[in-house]
Amino acid sequence: MGFFSEVQSWFEDSGDFGGRYGQKIILEWEKSDKSSFKKFISKELGITLPTGYRLEQEYQYQVGRRADLAVIDGDFPILLVEIKWNDTLVKETASRNAQLDDYVKYCSGSDKCSLLVLTKGSLSGNELRFLRKLGSRGHHHYFGKLSSYLDLNP
Repeated sequence: MGFFSEVQSWFEDSGDFGGRYGQKIILEWEKSDKSSFKKFISKELGITLPTGYRLEQEYQYQVGRRADLAVIDGDFPILLVEIKWNDTLVKETASRNAQLDDYVKYCSGSDKCSLLVLTKGSLSGNELRFLRKLGSRGHHHYFGKLSSYLDLNP
């Protein structure tokens, strides 16, 4: 079993909230080991985090939409993070755009905004193609990728 699956298994009946536990792990990781967090962001996403950045959870990037995490520089997000554990990206409905569509539209409006979709499972081919609309600013990684950056022996 992988690192994140092990941690999730500590919480009884946590399946519906696995993304929230992933969010908390990332927040604690960044707080306790900024250098390895920055290394992941730099090596895997090609983003150099500025001095004074901050990490916010449940960041409202537009009315009715929140990113699970956002890396903020000053007043602006430079990275939005959507975490999917046992759920999937919300599809388009008659009254609302698809979740990924809203992210891509928002990040397309700024040359400094990137998007990371962090998942336990795979994205569909259509989702990956849509994410590529952001070019080098659209990323998908599995939670397991993070474990290679975590110092599990402090």
